Amino acid sequence: MFPRNLIIFLLILCYVKAGKILVYSPSYSASHIISNGRIAETLAEAGHEVVVLIPEFMSSLSNFTGGIKKSKILRIPGVEKCLQKTKWMRFLTEKSSFIIRKIYKSVKRFVRGKGYEDFGFEGGLMDSEFATVSTRAAWEVEAAKVCDLILQQKEILNHLKGEKFDAAFTEQIEFCGIGLIHYLEINKLLWLSTTPLMDANSYNLAIPQPPSYVPVIEESDHGDRMNFWERLDNQINYFKSIGIHLYGTNQMTKIFRDRISPEFPCVRELASRASIVFVNTDPIFDLPRPISLKIQYIGGLGIHEAKPLDENLSTLMSKGKRGIVFFSLGSVALFDTIPINIRKAIIHDFSQMTEYHFIIKIDNNDETTVDLLKGVTNIDTVRWIPQADLLGHSRLKLFVTHGGINGMIEAIYRSVPLVIVPIFADQFRNGRNAEMRGIGKAISKLKLAEVGKVVREVLQDERYTNSMRSLSKRVKSHPMRAKETLLKWTEYVLSFGPLDDLSLEGKEMNAIIYFNLDVIFLLSIPPILFIFSIFLFIRTIFQSIFYRLKQKMKID
Repeated sequence: MFPRNLIIFLLILCYVKAGKILVYSPSYSASHIISNGRIAETLAEAGHEVVVLIPEFMSSLSNFTGGIKKSKILRIPGVEKCLQKTKWMRFLTEKSSFIIRKIYKSVKRFVRGKGYEDFGFEGGLMDSEFATVSTRAAWEVEAAKVCDLILQQKEILNHLKGEKFDAAFTEQIEFCGIGLIHYLEINKLLWLSTTPLMDANSYNLAIPQPPSYVPVIEESDHGDRMNFWERLDNQINYFKSIGIHLYGTNQMTKIFRDRISPEFPCVRELASRASIVFVNTDPIFDLPRPISLKIQYIGGLGIHEAKPLDENLSTLMSKGKRGIVFFSLGSVALFDTIPINIRKAIIHDFSQMTEYHFIIKIDNNDETTVDLLKGVTNIDTVRWIPQADLLGHSRLKLFVTHGGINGMIEAIYRSVPLVIVPIFADQFRNGRNAEMRGIGKAISKLKLAEVGKVVREVLQDERYTNSMRSLSKRVKSHPMRAKETLLKWTEYVLSFGPLDDLSLEGKEMNAIIYFNLDVIFLLSIPPILFIFSIFLFIRTIFQSIFYRLKQKMKID
């Protein structure tokens, strides 16, 4: 048997080319490292040599590996120190309580606060339902500054260039990774959309995105069926999204041209050469939209069968006559940053649902919430939890989430209905999509105090559970699994190069040619001339009639 197995092994080696792969993964949040870590580990388990490059945006994640074990991790420290010098990072790190408090102030839709000029923070990100253009543009500026710092790490970059990687992965959030991969002389780019297919991805690859039925990803809660005013709003949001994208990529290109070479290509041009775009959602859950062969869905990658919980969590999961509700709004809206009156309202509503037991994820240093819960018997707190395993527990009945795509896909795989409280970015769209699928209900972050009513509604309506079970079954029965898609397409790129022959020709066209405006103009000339000639003919007839009438009146 041994010779036969050896022959099979050698045959496999002949057909599968092991590659040397770089995964660029800034630590924007734990979820990003987890997502990119799943990609890295899947590739490493298949025999590829993988290096995960992590510029440390958050020092709190300096030891966080996101489950990365078989891949090598290389970190670029000190990035957060650069960010802390900026108003953007101070806004995010030092004033987290202020941020959440701003959610509950009255929304100034049209009249921005006096801080609008100061990156729009006072009248932007958390003072209204959606982030302002100025806030989003501020992120682009700070991302370019961080990229400038990364490009100064010559020792690390020279080491990476010497590794001679065959291919590299990077996200769409900012384009430093795109430029960095080109600088490292890696010509096989595998682009990641960590959300449903981002507007920037489709724009650079010339993939059609009709605003009439394809909703913008960021800061928009429209579905694919919109009335006139929603279509108008979606069109405006699309212009905003692309405008911010052009502004941000111009900033990023300037950094590379200042640091590397004045002839450095525009990062949008580099992005348009991407071999494949892997999208971190499931096509059965996502809204249908035009795509090309370069778009491949890998939502659900790395979600395995739920593991047994430890003794403490198992004890918690045994509580509640009718089951468990899990409450976690991610790492951005930590429970202790919610104003205390809002927390009291949430706790009061949860405490009234005595047949259910609630588990709330809190921060490590949150003692205030613990004090608020004294005497409440059906609510417990946890400071860390294996979310994917918890969602797989048979007694979990509902997941209250901020609408991050990772948590939502995990809930779909585990058949757990949702209540979504979107905070920013794609979370509004994800919440709207969940409502359209009938698997959950979204509530505005401005009405968080009323989340208990929505929780009760979803728990009492079996249609949400039934719809989730149906969707879960269809998602898990998809003929192409995420792992298979990732591996086969990555290995295809390693074998056959950048795949320029799969690129849509539209990416090389300007707007006039892409939208056929010149052709439409030419075709419109004959009917315009025809209509104009009819107008002249009618005018001549009327002039003749009026002239004769006028002459007759003079004679009379």
